[in-house]
Amino acid sequence: MDSSHLLLGWAWLRFTTLKFDERSIYLRRKGHKIKLKFMTQRQVSKDQHRLKDKIEKERIEKTAIESA
Repeated sequence: MDSSHLLLGWAWLRFTTLKFDERSIYLRRKGHKIKLKFMTQRQVSKDQHRLKDKIEKERIEKTAIESA
């Protein structure tokens, strides 16, 4: 699973199954378990570059398949 960088409003505080630890926030929404992980700015930047490279690679593979 890929990570996403989210900015949440105050509405997330209304979740009744909200749990915290020093590195993550755990919540349950519509039967799904969600883990939000705290990240430093360096980790966010590294993750964004990794996702950008992955998207570019998938785009190249898709164009190669379409042209074949």
